[in-house]
Amino acid sequence: MKKFLLYTLLLTCLAFSTIVAMPLSPESVSNLRASGHLEEVLERQNRARALGIDAPGSNVLEGIRQLHRDNPDEVTLRVLIILVDFEDNEANNDEFPAEHFEQLLFSVDEFEPGSMREWYLENTYDEVDLIGDVIGWVRLPETYAYYVNRNNGNGGWPQNSQRMTYDAVQLIEDEVDFSIYDNDDNGSVDGIFVVHAGPGAEQNDGNRDMIWSHAWGLNNHRLQYDGVWIDRYSTEPEDGQIGVFGHEAAHALFGIPDLYDRGYQSSGLGAWSMMAGGSWGDGGRSPAHFDAWSKLQMGVIDPQNVNENLYNIEIPAIESEDASYIIWQDGDPGNEYFLIENRQQIGFDTSIPGAG
Repeated sequence: MKKFLLYTLLLTCLAFSTIVAMPLSPESVSNLRASGHLEEVLERQNRARALGIDAPGSNVLEGIRQLHRDNPDEVTLRVLIILVDFEDNEANNDEFPAEHFEQLLFSVDEFEPGSMREWYLENTYDEVDLIGDVIGWVRLPETYAYYVNRNNGNGGWPQNSQRMTYDAVQLIEDEVDFSIYDNDDNGSVDGIFVVHAGPGAEQNDGNRDMIWSHAWGLNNHRLQYDGVWIDRYSTEPEDGQIGVFGHEAAHALFGIPDLYDRGYQSSGLGAWSMMAGGSWGDGGRSPAHFDAWSKLQMGVIDPQNVNENLYNIEIPAIESEDASYIIWQDGDPGNEYFLIENRQQIGFDTSIPGAG
């Protein structure tokens, strides 16, 4: 394969805001611009941001690697999926039974073009094996309209997605050992995905009567069962593809922030990153890889420090091996640097807009 260079400039001093949610689909952005309603939707998201929704969590891999120092490069991470529906928004159990999510999220060599588990294995060079259990469908005590509250589920307690998660956890606590989802042994469950019936607002023009996929925490309303705290969670729609699940998992489990322009005036990292528009690759079925910066934050790549001129070098495709370079401004470590990676349209990166 012919080798190319791709130079990516990232600023570590970027001012990331506290909300980290799934970006609007490209079609939704186009529709909202055409209708003149984009600013209205963005203002609603700004109000959610003011509540502190979705600040990225910590990187659970750091604690797990400390626990398994004898073999820190192979991490099995177990998460819980809770499927919930409502009196006024019933699940389509024929199309989306529990088995669908087991296959979509955790299967190997069963689902085309691949499961979320396979996406993370490819992105981490087989270091992170994301497995999980699926519970549900569970009927919640309040209506969908109650939890959404014409505010995408992002309003204040109790009419929001926090309360939805709170109710879901309480309903299943007798049949679940929550302690097995504390992978880093820090006393807290690392990841709960609450999958709600119906579609997500992010793919439907920001519809205020639908939940907008995001990661958040129960905060003052956190629960404790089986000796561990339940706080961090993410929520996704029943018809979601691995793009939305993988994007929110990156927030909730690995502390990776959004890398798209939340004002939609520019693309941010655009289609080149799972943490931007790349989460919608092939309609979310084949989302783009993490960008090199996100992989660096997870600790799954170790860029070679360039401190002298290099000529005629070949950089293997980063999709298949850890091959990247870091160039500091003026040669000294600081807040600004180049990360160099070679991206090719292979694996889950088949939908990126080019190669190099």
